[in-house]
Amino acid sequence: MKKQAFNPYLPSWEYIPDGEPLGSIPVEFTNVWEDYTAEVKIPDGTQAVYFKYKGSGTADLLSFELI
Repeated sequence: MKKQAFNPYLPSWEYIPDGEPLGSIPVEFTNVWEDYTAEVKIPDGTQAVYFKYKGSGTADLLSFELI
């Protein structure tokens, strides 16, 4: 059994799923807002959506849209 992940930005009682990623969006460095897209199949029902940034520096997410 995997150990529960720790996120310093969430309360300790908040559940953090450890499932497999449903998709990924490669991004490049830019100093202006860019649009990136990816096709992702999200299972039916009510789901939480988590975004994980992996890389150097920082990333800002202006918005996202599910269509």
